Amino acid sequence: MKRIGITLVLSFILIGCTLLRASPAKNSGFLPHGEQLIESDPHYPFNGIYFENQDQFYQTKLKYKNILITPINTDLVEKRIVEDPALELFREDRLEELSETARFFHEVLKKSFKHYPQPPLEPIEEGTPLTAPTLRLDIVLVELEPTKATLNVLSTIAGFFLPGSGITKPFSSGSIAFEAMFKDAATNKILVELKDRQSDQTSPFSIKDFEAYAHQRKIITDWSASLAMLLASRKDEKIEGVQPVTLNPF
Repeated sequence: MKRIGITLVLSFILIGCTLLRASPAKNSGFLPHGEQLIESDPHYPFNGIYFENQDQFYQTKLKYKNILITPINTDLVEKRIVEDPALELFREDRLEELSETARFFHEVLKKSFKHYPQPPLEPIEEGTPLTAPTLRLDIVLVELEPTKATLNVLSTIAGFFLPGSGITKPFSSGSIAFEAMFKDAATNKILVELKDRQSDQTSPFSIKDFEAYAHQRKIITDWSASLAMLLASRKDEKIEGVQPVTLNPF
């Protein structure tokens, strides 16, 4: 009976993940070749990716020694927050949370590229002389919706007294989306464009459900690792990405 229960829980998670998987965000106009992104490529864990010249990218990417990660562009999300009348009472908080998320994304990216072993890339600041081959990474946040932590708390409490009342994940889930470009920093030539959107991980129970941006920070960490692996992988190597299902409650 216990084994059957575990099987049912796992089946529920997998089915829920398939049904509630985050849909791709609409192109924001940030990417020059946004309409040409290849979707659903099994080698890449992103909603879409575009190579200016894929073979050349894999042949030359290892020459780069440094990476310039420009500050995360938050203009699109900031405009949405400012113009949304429903956010009037806590607009300042949301803007500060947006800035903090962008700073976190930037720092995690620098650590991911610096410490990825095959090979590591040294992050440099804007204005630093380009004394070695350098990549430039430009990222724009297209969407940032916090997890509705209060709703999750209430539904969890209700679930103890009324079975089924705690199943509110589709209504409390947050989301985050980005678009990015890798360029040659010296020539400004675009090498790769990509985008992705993710929502909160599906799980039987997660501590992250009770914090507004915990899921988003985990997604950002996974994204950063995927972007670092993109620069280290072989052309035929599958890149790991954000896992939409987890049994880890933390």
